[in-house]
Amino acid sequence: MGSSEHVKKAVAGYFNDPKGTANLLGTTMAGNGVEVKVVDQNSQRLTELKKKLEDEIKAKKELEKLAKQIEITITPEGLRIELIEDKDGTFYKSGSAQLSESGQELLELLAQS
Repeated sequence: MGSSEHVKKAVAGYFNDPKGTANLLGTTMAGNGVEVKVVDQNSQRLTELKKKLEDEIKAKKELEKLAKQIEITITPEGLRIELIEDKDGTFYKSGSAQLSESGQELLELLAQS
């Protein structure tokens, strides 16, 4: 608490960006609070891939039950695909580490994209 203002800003900056990737986006470790959105060809491709995957999942009748359990988001690191298990539909056979038919089909679809 008795630290200088510079040290306080540096510590706050670390907690705002612990990986130190803000420098790559045009901000500083001091954590100035300004978000810089980088729009490039890669983000365009990720957006297109996300839409393609969502459309393909919706088009497959076998995956219809699992569609609500698949979250696809674009992050600074790339495309994040989260598969969320619940009581109504699963990616694995009950009590087993083996994929269900729907789970297998989904992973094959994702691998091809």
